[in-house]
Amino acid sequence: MRPTPPIIRHNPLVTLAALAGTVAALYLARELLIPLALAAFLAILLAPLVARAEWLGLNRIVAVVLVAIAALIPVAGVAWMVGTQIIELADDLPSYKGNLQKRIEAVRGSAGEILGRASDTIDELGEGAAALKNAASTPARVTVVTPEPGPIRMLRGMAGPLIAPIGTMLVVLVFVVFILAQWEDLRDRLIRLISRGQLTVTTQALDELSLRIGKFLRTQFLINASNGALIALALSIIGVPNALLWGFLGGALRFIPYAGAIVSAALPIVISLATSDGWAVPLQTIAFFVVSETISNNFIEPWLYGSSTGISSVALLVSAVFWGWLWGLPGLLLSTPLTVCLLVAGRHVPQLYFLNTMFGDEPVLSPPDKLYQRLLARDADEAAEVAERYLADHSVTQLFDDLLVPALRLADTDAEAGSLDADRHTFVLHAVRDLAEEAGARLRRAAAAASAVVAVGAAPVQAAAVATPRARVLCVPARGESDSTAGLMLETLLWEAGVAARAMTTDDLGTDLGAIIADMKPESVVISAVPPSASMHARQRLKLLQRKAPGLIPDAGLWGVNVDQEKVANRMAAAGTGKLYGSLGAAVADLRSRARPAEAPVVDAVAAASAGRGAGT
Repeated sequence: MRPTPPIIRHNPLVTLAALAGTVAALYLARELLIPLALAAFLAILLAPLVARAEWLGLNRIVAVVLVAIAALIPVAGVAWMVGTQIIELADDLPSYKGNLQKRIEAVRGSAGEILGRASDTIDELGEGAAALKNAASTPARVTVVTPEPGPIRMLRGMAGPLIAPIGTMLVVLVFVVFILAQWEDLRDRLIRLISRGQLTVTTQALDELSLRIGKFLRTQFLINASNGALIALALSIIGVPNALLWGFLGGALRFIPYAGAIVSAALPIVISLATSDGWAVPLQTIAFFVVSETISNNFIEPWLYGSSTGISSVALLVSAVFWGWLWGLPGLLLSTPLTVCLLVAGRHVPQLYFLNTMFGDEPVLSPPDKLYQRLLARDADEAAEVAERYLADHSVTQLFDDLLVPALRLADTDAEAGSLDADRHTFVLHAVRDLAEEAGARLRRAAAAASAVVAVGAAPVQAAAVATPRARVLCVPARGESDSTAGLMLETLLWEAGVAARAMTTDDLGTDLGAIIADMKPESVVISAVPPSASMHARQRLKLLQRKAPGLIPDAGLWGVNVDQEKVANRMAAAGTGKLYGSLGAAVADLRSRARPAEAPVVDAVAAASAGRGAGT
């Protein structure tokens, strides 16, 4: 069962200031935190390999070094291959320009010509304005002579942009080696630092964090590497140049949520347009990416990922935007594992529970709360969808006990507290009754499809129900519409169980109940009562029944109440009740066990009336 969110009272200004301070610290310390975060996640990814090497009998340091070398060799090979492809692409790009311009001209229609003329006009206006300005100011002409760059300057210009990434990679590599070498010691120090005496909670949080992030990173690496290899193979077969480069980018860019897959597909499509004379290669490239992405996103990734992250799709997108804004490209790459860390913290730290609510993929409203909320919003259609989804995995009895009766209880409680107006209260009660009747109709349709139907007068009655053990059960509402609707649910379930029953409505309460009981001669009378004040209302109805029918010992259904409580049981026993039921399922099971066998397959008046009412539902 989903845990109840803890109630934490705190100053909103203090919380806002703490969040702002945390974001500022993450931004200012990004030069240190980015390599450390990359190293930590890579260490989590490689830790199982180190553990396996140790299990084979290797020393910890030796195992770490071997795993690091084994990881670096393919990385270096891929880097060399990609570098070669980039140089080749740079050499070929000038030859692609003309073909690409021809295609642009071919697909550009009248709209493109209009835009071109508008652009030319703007350029002419700009040139005219510049000429006027020059004529007015007539500045002295200055000629800047740029000296030819020397070898040192050329080398510096080429190596300058690569120094920072290479330096970051070396720092990450050093961090990874040291984290793996001192894995247990760092884990103990982290527990000592953040546990504050709560070793159980901290250990569970770290275990969940390691499990979720490790599984996600390994699965993501496997999927992305497979996608990259598939892209390289398919583009090579199609005939797109530099297929190995596009395969590498296709796998690497997929680490960026959502946008990475789009960019990785757009680049080879553009190259296919620039390098081919016809439309066969571009169309084949587009078709390949559409089919592969559809299969990967809708089948392979949901199957392999499962619930490894526990992050909702919207939260994943928001986290990618946030971390990308905060840390740039490294933030995009790390957005998912970083958000997993926040999610785990929200699950185990009460003060951070809002993070679990914001980022988690679990429903934040239970089915009863969701149903009641939709009814409060007067959205009967979505409330019916909630009930349908619940019925997909549960029985009608569970639907009544777990969803509809709680909705009645919440509506009556809010109405008595004054927080629910009479009009909305009436809407909720009527909508719940409609859902109960629809569920009853579903049961009857299922029974009709499974057994033959015999006609008794004008009312169709299930042949299977005629031959099953029967009892006459009268359901009497304790007071209001909620009690009557719960009685209707009990009648529906009893008929499904082969027990003849009739549920009285609130309009029937104004009639002579004593005469009805004398005429029906029911074997069991059940008083239906929904909280709040279910026990009090049931006792009041019991007194009225006993005055009308002396010697009657009715049962009482206090739906949703723990009838095993000594106080409740004693009060109802002192009032003269028979058996107590806390749920519709318990009442149906007991009443069916007490049913006497029918002497002949004859349908009595109660059965015909109930069947006729069901047919008109």
